Amino acid sequence: RFHAGNSDTVTAHFYGSTRPRHAMRQGPSKAESRHSFDQTNRPPGSPLHLSAPHDKMKEAGAELLLKTIKGISEGNITEAPQLQTSNLELQTLHHAPKLTTETSIINWNKTTDEVHNLIRGLSPYPTAFTTLENKKLKIYKAEKMIQVPASSPGNFETDGKTYLRFACSNGYINILELQLEGKKRMGVEDFLRGYRFAV
Repeated sequence: RFHAGNSDTVTAHFYGSTRPRHAMRQGPSKAESRHSFDQTNRPPGSPLHLSAPHDKMKEAGAELLLKTIKGISEGNITEAPQLQTSNLELQTLHHAPKLTTETSIINWNKTTDEVHNLIRGLSPYPTAFTTLENKKLKIYKAEKMIQVPASSPGNFETDGKTYLRFACSNGYINILELQLEGKKRMGVEDFLRGYRFAV
């Protein structure tokens, strides 16, 4: 059985990687015990949100699968322990978790890096989310602001026109693209033009 899935790429984003990869593996579910035949990396400099490289990684994974099957049938490819198949100097393997609703809930008590990685890792699907005035708010794109927050984690600040940001433990997450429950996906300025906050 070969293993290669979207959760691998999502997990790479969770841990801050800008170069997730596909690897053709077979073996137990534990990453340390698996063996890899071959792998492909996303090129450096690619966009940081999962939505951008998703299709490219899908195509690369299909090509890698065909290459692996051909190599096995011709006897010119061998498997190796997964930790030996990367050309990275240092590598830490992380279990790719099953994505659930709980995975998508933003914990604002975490750092800006952790929250930002969750958002980019789950965009466009299943999408990280929080609540805004008791309505579900999906966040597709955001940026980090490293500064001492004036609000408690989870509280939001806005000028009602150009920005909407949530406080984390060590800064803010500035929302760029979002979707409020019952509304369509849009940029934050378009959202703020039509939304009226409770007094």
